[in-house]
Amino acid sequence: DVFHFSGHGSANRGNPLESTLWCAGDERLTVRDLLAQRLPDKRLAVLSACETGIPGAELPDESVNLPAALVQAGFAGAVASLWSVYDSSTAMLVVRFYHHWRAEGLEPRYALRLAQRWLRDTTNGEKADFFGQFVPDLRQKMAGEASAEFANELDDLDPDGRAFAHPVHWAAFTLTGA
Repeated sequence: DVFHFSGHGSANRGNPLESTLWCAGDERLTVRDLLAQRLPDKRLAVLSACETGIPGAELPDESVNLPAALVQAGFAGAVASLWSVYDSSTAMLVVRFYHHWRAEGLEPRYALRLAQRWLRDTTNGEKADFFGQFVPDLRQKMAGEASAEFANELDDLDPDGRAFAHPVHWAAFTLTGA
């Protein structure tokens, strides 16, 4: 009942039906494609990619974007981003979101908000502790370069600092639907 997309997205403000999730082999999944689908009883789509929640600019009183298309297709809700996002902070936010939602049983809207606050407010050391306990061996759970980059970024930060406090790291993600 969950669709999770982690990759590249792009918004087309002039023609929002062509806003795209980029898949393997340069295949595209567009708003137009999603509007043609009927996927009953789906709970949530999580789009952890850039620009997945940006609406078109031509119809300011209508929201034509990937989350609206997913809700139209049958998902109760969709999490998406309003600008280009950083890989590491997005990974932290999404892992924490799933922890609150799936492990703690919170509704997605509360889980997202708590994940955003956690990313904003915790120290780098607290984040490293969470990932050290929650993901026993990060390098085994993530693929190749992504795991090394993620783990090294946390290791290289001042443990008392708050490297992800700026809204660019946590505020891009919104929930459309329920």
